[in-house]
Amino acid sequence: MYNSPFALPDRGIMEAEHINSISYKLDDLAQRAAELRRYL
Repeated sequence: MYNSPFALPDRGIMEAEHINSISYKLDDLAQRAAELRRYL
């Protein structure tokens, strides 16, 4: 396995689940940014 600065050390989270979690957070952040732009 490569040394990734985003890897979680031995927490039992599968890589796919970790990627899905990051994707969900990015989507949520994009939605919040769009709402904030509409507000301003």
